[in-house]
Amino acid sequence: MSRVLALLCLVPLSVAGARADEKPTPVKLVQTWSGEVKLDVRKEAPKDGFVTEKEAFAKFWKAFRGEEKVPDIDFTKELVLVAVGMDPNKLGIGALLDAKGDLKVVVRSTLIAFDNPTTAAYQFATVPRTGIKSINGKEVK
Repeated sequence: MSRVLALLCLVPLSVAGARADEKPTPVKLVQTWSGEVKLDVRKEAPKDGFVTEKEAFAKFWKAFRGEEKVPDIDFTKELVLVAVGMDPNKLGIGALLDAKGDLKVVVRSTLIAFDNPTTAAYQFATVPRTGIKSINGKEVK
């Protein structure tokens, strides 16, 4: 009985040690853009929360930024993360890359109550593609 108990006590320590070795690495946002759009424009946002192609980005950019010049992004080296809210609360994107190449994207928001909002806040951010195989579990091509 004491051997089993000793073995069970060691298992959590070895699991905890493995997790510590796989601590995610923060990924720096290279460029960011923020603003607000009318609620109906939100449907133009990419469903997966990221853009990996120039043409898709240009279409998406024009829906959110109008006639403003589309930034020149080298999609072989970077990709664009997209966060769109439900109301005008300001958003902030954060990203952590795990050991398996999955980029975990988190979106922070202010928490002001809005009755019947007519606009939604958004933020786009470029990040380096280096080491990224998936974003929130969705494969990046």
